[in-house]
Amino acid sequence: MKSTVLIAGPSSSRGKDAIRNLIGFMRLQARLEANKPTFAKFLGVSVAPTETSDGNKDANVREDRFSFSDRSNIGQQQQHQSLVFRYRFPPNDRFRLLDEGHNEKDRTIQDRILRAHHRGGPSLSTYTSILDEVTTMAIISAAPKKYPRFGVSVTMQSQWGPGVLASSRERPPLKEVDIITTITKLGRTLGFVRAEVRDPNDNSLICYFDHIKYMPTGWMMGILLTPVGMWCLDLFLQYSPPYLKNGSSNNRCEAENSYDGIMDSFRKTSNTTATFQFGLQHSNGIGGLHGGVQAILMERLGRIVAQNELLKLNSNSSTSNNIHDVECERLQVSYQSSASKVLEIRAHVIDPPRVDRHSITLRVEILRGQKSSDGSNNDTGNPKQSKRVVVSEGVLTFINTSPKSKDT
Repeated sequence: MKSTVLIAGPSSSRGKDAIRNLIGFMRLQARLEANKPTFAKFLGVSVAPTETSDGNKDANVREDRFSFSDRSNIGQQQQHQSLVFRYRFPPNDRFRLLDEGHNEKDRTIQDRILRAHHRGGPSLSTYTSILDEVTTMAIISAAPKKYPRFGVSVTMQSQWGPGVLASSRERPPLKEVDIITTITKLGRTLGFVRAEVRDPNDNSLICYFDHIKYMPTGWMMGILLTPVGMWCLDLFLQYSPPYLKNGSSNNRCEAENSYDGIMDSFRKTSNTTATFQFGLQHSNGIGGLHGGVQAILMERLGRIVAQNELLKLNSNSSTSNNIHDVECERLQVSYQSSASKVLEIRAHVIDPPRVDRHSITLRVEILRGQKSSDGSNNDTGNPKQSKRVVVSEGVLTFINTSPKSKDT
């Protein structure tokens, strides 16, 4: 990896305006989402509709947590302006709900918390979810002439930084991290963004991330996203009836409690397959399945398959009892179509482990049923008889991070 220099300094007036416009757009988005329990809210990367930069000091996403810095490659003339976001992990160890494995029923709550923190933070797919949101913020802040475009993900790729997994047991859990996003290219329909997660204490690299987004601009969306269009939409939301703006009190209560058991619908159906049913708490704000949730599902099933494959390889070895912590080292996800409510997840081994190399690479697919000619949906039918459509596909590499046996 090439060395970089981060030149910290006060944001320019243009950078401050970009951050202010970003917060304004996110506040408008929060009004549109009303009290829906979106996945961005679960991650702590959304704002309240009426939040101000000097209001709630405990809020995670606010204006003073963003800054711009100049970032350049050593020995090269290329230089970019990067958006830096100080991300604060949600309280109460919320991410353990995503990281718990298939055999966690036998563990106590304290054991689950320790496992979720054994790598010094969340899983790689959880970081992918966070970075999906933050890189989208970077694209919105870089929109020319105040025309924000958020788009949809085409591909996302994440990988741990050097030595993170090896030193994860000695690394104390972090409360905050710095996320540095850099737009490498922003075209008419495609945006290319990279990001790094760094420890604010020593600036060490935790993980890095690449994101490609497709940003279509139809004539209606183009009008809506102009300053005049957004002003009209904001005015409508301010004076719209309560049932359109905030929903009923029952809906508010449901939204507050909707994250309990967020991954409970994940069901392992065989050694290499699983099913999942998603709801509003897994959505991306427009009703679709969040791209980060898809990465989490892939890592969740992939960890089970990788663990089983490593156990089979070492069934006659004294190290077989020590293969209990299998971690995703890198992942790449491509998004191909929209998701249905009920999904099937399938894992395929494309590079099995060897005696001299305890790593395994899997291809994991998320599939939905295709509607038949009579308009009925095949989600509840026999998967073998119905045509399946690929929603997303990922390539994930897992390694065994368990302590080595004393006998080896």
